[in-house]
Amino acid sequence: MDLKKIIITFLERYAESEKPIGLAFSGGSDSTCLLHVLHSLDSSFIKGLHVIHINHNWRPESSKQASYLHDKIQKMGYTFHRKDLEKPTSSSNMEDQARQLRLSFFHEIAEKHNLQGILLAHHKDDLTETILKRLFEGANFLNLGGIRPVQKIGTTTLLRPFLSVPKKEILEYLQSKSIDYLEDETNYSEKFLRGRFRKNILPFLSEHFGKNLMDNILLFQERADELYQYIDRKIARQLPRKEEGPFGVYYDFNASDLKDPLEWRYALLAICKENRYVFSKKLIDVIVQCLQESKANKWFEQNKIRLFCDRKILFFPKLQSPLLASSAALKIGKSNMHAMTIELKEAPYSRMKENTWKTLWLGNIRLYLPMGEYKLIPFEALQENDKKKFRKKWSDQKIPYFLREAFPLICKNGKDMQDLLSCKMIEVKKRTMLELSINFN
Repeated sequence: MDLKKIIITFLERYAESEKPIGLAFSGGSDSTCLLHVLHSLDSSFIKGLHVIHINHNWRPESSKQASYLHDKIQKMGYTFHRKDLEKPTSSSNMEDQARQLRLSFFHEIAEKHNLQGILLAHHKDDLTETILKRLFEGANFLNLGGIRPVQKIGTTTLLRPFLSVPKKEILEYLQSKSIDYLEDETNYSEKFLRGRFRKNILPFLSEHFGKNLMDNILLFQERADELYQYIDRKIARQLPRKEEGPFGVYYDFNASDLKDPLEWRYALLAICKENRYVFSKKLIDVIVQCLQESKANKWFEQNKIRLFCDRKILFFPKLQSPLLASSAALKIGKSNMHAMTIELKEAPYSRMKENTWKTLWLGNIRLYLPMGEYKLIPFEALQENDKKKFRKKWSDQKIPYFLREAFPLICKNGKDMQDLLSCKMIEVKKRTMLELSINFN
């Protein structure tokens, strides 16, 4: 098997020669092989290679080996990026946690150095293990397509040129070139699920199902991937737009034509993938039911991620409420109050759209007020009768529950009050008004 030809074909198809690219490098056999194949290529294929190493600190010699790799990469003439993770205090979910930290560091380096993507040395055997692992763990069939040659996670592109290459071909290449690499015993440690797969489960299955086991698993993966692509083409156009502002992210499904639970589940999994959220299968099913049945005011929290379902709108909020702790007078000019930048000025009246909570979510609001003295007051400072009045108004207007008491109100002369969540057009009797602009940081 000509590994150099495989890499050239992959790069010509998926990469841009004028942009720098990253390589995830552990120093083990797979990433070492990929590094040396890339090193053997003509410079026209890669403009700049950034080698990225994460020291997980799982072994006593990890730091020393990371320094050795740093020196090796510098001698080869490439930029080396190293991240040392804290030594884990518990073995619980170590593999999943490490994966999330790796992805976070890949994203950081890719953004900082404008990398077109990160090359990973996953090979054919890894693909087989991943499919079986997901199958045994009861993964949704949409995730049974295995790892793909090109995968977008957030804004970071992951590239896997070795997926058609068996492990034995990698080892034979290294041996033929007399290339040294690091041996990591955790890859076969029964402490970790992947190690148990390699040491016990795969050999057992191969012994009892024959040598064609891997090819049959990969065929299953291809069929699952075909189904995934079909559903993607069918449902992708139904996915709502991501609305993002200083208070978080929301997706409004009210205009979508999703019907079947399968379609809703796909949509939710696509959103989780886009934002790198990980939820349990049980929670996914509960959220799907809430969205499908248009339930109101449902809070959920898992893996330190909070989400809120309200009448087919899915929120991932980061709102700290209330935004104002005490009353504050509005004065002509610019001022800063907590997380708000406020500007009040006299201006000719100009017609504008009515403000809603969706306007507010995007981070800024502008409205016109009759001349007078105004102040902002927190909801908690209102009299009980006024609280009841606004709560009924917001309920009638179906304003998301968690937003209702978070924003301050505008008060004129200590009595006339206007909320920011549903500012209506006013009847203009004078052309000169007060223009109030609020930007939320």
